[in-house]
Amino acid sequence: MNNKLEIIKKIRKITQISIYKCKKILEKNNFNIYKSLKYIKKKKFKKKNKLFYEFITTKTKNNISIVIKFESETDFIINNLEFKNFEKKITNKIINNYKNYTLNLKNINKIFKKDINLITNKLNENIKIKNFLYLKSKKKQYLNDYNHNKKIGIIILVKKINKNKKINKNNIKKITIHIAAMQPKFLSKKNINNKYLKKIKKNIKIKLQNKKNNKIINNFIKKKLNKICLKEQFFLFKNKIKVKKILKKYNIKIIKFHILTSINK
Repeated sequence: MNNKLEIIKKIRKITQISIYKCKKILEKNNFNIYKSLKYIKKKKFKKKNKLFYEFITTKTKNNISIVIKFESETDFIINNLEFKNFEKKITNKIINNYKNYTLNLKNINKIFKKDINLITNKLNENIKIKNFLYLKSKKKQYLNDYNHNKKIGIIILVKKINKNKKINKNNIKKITIHIAAMQPKFLSKKNINNKYLKKIKKNIKIKLQNKKNNKIINNFIKKKLNKICLKEQFFLFKNKIKVKKILKKYNIKIIKFHILTSINK
């Protein structure tokens, strides 16, 4: 019964229709979640054009890394050949022609408007590009991307600390995977803007019920900053060493990184 209850909650979360309707639809479809979602879509129980799923795509080529977030009504399209071709066409076109484009979300949606409309009509599924980010490399800079199950997408731009030493590309990959797992918001403490820092301090003071002990408050702030700053995090593959020391060891300086995550992760 607990398992059935979890399935009901999942359908409810995805579709936003009532618990009662979710239960009835699942019973009708032997508690098969995919059949139930197809039934819901067919019967138009969902709010019109409501998007519930997000997929992440990443690619690196030609001195550019891109990460794109797609939105759709269901997760069925992720393995659909038509959608895969659409996804491939968009990523390849951006990668191969990026010098001719103004690279921002608004312009990307404008460039691919016809393709989006075409795939939407073909699959009878509302599909959108929700977010788009990129990084470009110059001479002696390195790019990498990492995609975790289409739910977390990372792109990173790095360079050597010591120009006379080599960078192991596998080490760049390890750093990228760490970012995907730990999802830092900032590279280091000095990258945190004052507005965000004030928000952190305010939230901690509320959490501590406005205690006036500055030492306790400062310790909580320090822990929070260490958690959200990449360089202050303990490295995923050597969890007793901080990332800032690992970067020195790997001869890597991070210039910038971007993260896009799916709501369905």
